[in-house]
Amino acid sequence: MTIQQLIQAIPSWQTLTPVQLHTVLEEKNVQYLDLKMYRLTEIAKFIGGDNMPAFLTLVKQAGYEWMITEAASGVQLGDPSINTRLRALNHPVAIALANHTNRMISVLEQNNITTTPEEVGEAQAKLLLEIYKQTKTDYAQDYTQAYREAMNVWDGNPETEPEF
Repeated sequence: MTIQQLIQAIPSWQTLTPVQLHTVLEEKNVQYLDLKMYRLTEIAKFIGGDNMPAFLTLVKQAGYEWMITEAASGVQLGDPSINTRLRALNHPVAIALANHTNRMISVLEQNNITTTPEEVGEAQAKLLLEIYKQTKTDYAQDYTQAYREAMNVWDGNPETEPEF
C-alpha cells in the first residue's frame, strides 16, 4: 500500500493533523509472524556465532532439545508455540530471536514505508486537494446535467428559457 492509501484507511483522516496521522501510522498494532524456516546457521547469523554455544546450552537445559533437532532442517520461530518457549527462556538472546520472528509492528513497517510527519502532511494535502477537485467537478457536472434536462423539457417560450 502507499502512504496515501494508509492515510485514507484511518477514520476521520481529513480532520487529523499530520502529526496525529503519523502517530496513528506508527502505532504498533499489527501482528507480525515470520513464517520463514530457520536453520541453525540462520539462527547463528542472527544471534552471532559467539552466542550460539550459550544459546544451545540454554535450550537444552530448558528441555527444548527437540528445537535444536528441528532447527537442523528448519523451524518456524515465529510459530506462537515455539515463540512462547523462546520467550520463556528469559534470556536476552532468546528474547531477541523471539521478537525478531513474532512481534507487533506498525502499518508503516508492514508496508516498508519510512516517513516523517511532514511527508504525511504533504500526502494528506494531496488527498484533500483531490477531494476538493472532485467535489468541484461533481458540482459542475450536476449543474450541467440539470441545465440539459431543463433544456430538453423547455417548451420554447423565451420567458421560461432555462439559464445556465
